[in-house]
Amino acid sequence: MPQTLGDTLGWATCVIIGEVIDEGKAASEDITSATGFSYSMYYTVAGIKVINTIAGEPPSSDMIRYRQVGSPEVPWHTQVKKGEICVFTLVYHENLDQYMAAAFEESVWYVDGKNKLTSMSDQPFAAKYDGVDLNIFIEDIHEALVQIAQLNNN
Repeated sequence: MPQTLGDTLGWATCVIIGEVIDEGKAASEDITSATGFSYSMYYTVAGIKVINTIAGEPPSSDMIRYRQVGSPEVPWHTQVKKGEICVFTLVYHENLDQYMAAAFEESVWYVDGKNKLTSMSDQPFAAKYDGVDLNIFIEDIHEALVQIAQLNNN
């Protein structure tokens, strides 16, 4: 579980602002752990139109596939919905040609019509941006990335 914005950014390939263009398609995958435990992993893949890349390696296309854990049919699975604009902190998985949130709900923020944020998570570092202007959040992202780079160089 990430404790800071820097934790989510440290794992990310990119940070984008994107619009959810479809509800996504639910799917599942059977997984067997190293200890032999088998289970089904449910996920939904939604289309995202990239509006802007804030940081990191920009996606090669203005349309990406976003894989999120859970299924839209299950009410307690947090899912983005068609028409929502969000800031996504993402990790690109080349073998799937899909992006996933770097730290689940802790790395997605909704953007309202007044450019104010609401976190998908109630974790303190994420929820502190609730009601904050998008531009302030972008500044914090860039400052955190500078700090990460400095730590990596030491």
